[in-house]
Amino acid sequence: MGTAAAAAGPGRCDRQPEEHVWGGLAAALQRLWSGFGEDRRTLPAMKLSVEDSAGLFRLLRAAIAVTVVVMGAVMLSSAPASAVSRSAIVSVAQDQLGNAARNRESPSGSGCNYYTGYFRTWKPATGCPSGDGVQWRNSDWCADFAKYVWRNAGVEHADVPEGSGGILTGWASSFQDYGVEHGTWRTRASGYLPQPGDAVVFDWDQSGDIDHVGIVTSANSSTVYTIEGNSGDRIKANSYSRSNADIVGYSAPVGATEVQGTASVYGVLPDGRLTYTAIDAATGRRTHGAVTSTPTLGFTPKAMATLNFNTILVTEDGPEGKLYRIDAISNRDSVVFNQPLLLGTRLTHE
Repeated sequence: MGTAAAAAGPGRCDRQPEEHVWGGLAAALQRLWSGFGEDRRTLPAMKLSVEDSAGLFRLLRAAIAVTVVVMGAVMLSSAPASAVSRSAIVSVAQDQLGNAARNRESPSGSGCNYYTGYFRTWKPATGCPSGDGVQWRNSDWCADFAKYVWRNAGVEHADVPEGSGGILTGWASSFQDYGVEHGTWRTRASGYLPQPGDAVVFDWDQSGDIDHVGIVTSANSSTVYTIEGNSGDRIKANSYSRSNADIVGYSAPVGATEVQGTASVYGVLPDGRLTYTAIDAATGRRTHGAVTSTPTLGFTPKAMATLNFNTILVTEDGPEGKLYRIDAISNRDSVVFNQPLLLGTRLTHE
């Protein structure tokens, strides 16, 4: 690798022959729930006893244990079981970026890194430390980092070792190969808008050889934002103009879900107050909330479910097993509700 070419970009990867994961929304809900500043409990699912009417049973059966109301283009139930959430891929990359124990080479500038040691145990380890159960090894490592992110997010085919026929290897170019093989490759010139979780590949000197790969975290009409391994001997967050000639193109992970829109989340506190929060379904980030109602339900809640954006079912914590319908109205600043309507009794819980 020439010195001038190496200086042209923030990182390079092996070009010589080698010897040899409701996902996104589930992570968002975990972050969202942990953000409430008050004592709360997880309300269990509910089911009807055999004495309840068949009509009420049919009404509730589809709603039991559903605590997220999805709006916009989010269709969680339509994603195949093998689908990987794009937000989950970004979350893994962000976690590694913030992991001070292994987000850079050690010693600095040595080439010794965690991610090569994780995958390519035949690489030299002289002078390299160990950590997190892995013997660090010396190599260019942007592709090892990108593969680690995809593998640990659950991307299809990313868990196949290169020695066992896996497409993804220590070459940055293997990510282009992955996209071509699975029909997800898009060139920069195509005008494709990169999506969170995509792999972006670079050719710093426009020689036709792929030099580097990173993980897309977001993009807009002009800029693509990334997290990359082996970028200045560490993991770094970078950004580029989408027209940058160093960008060759993008490979999307097989089965990645295209999540858009807003997820609206209702909750109920032990004292009977309702909460409402909205999150960006694509990123898992809270857009506003939690907003808490001023009045209480007037009873101690036991379990809850949602029927639609404004209709909540809540059972009372008592021997009669009372079931109430709550019609709620929420916005960015408040959540209010009508008087709870008693629907029935003799509800049991798991």
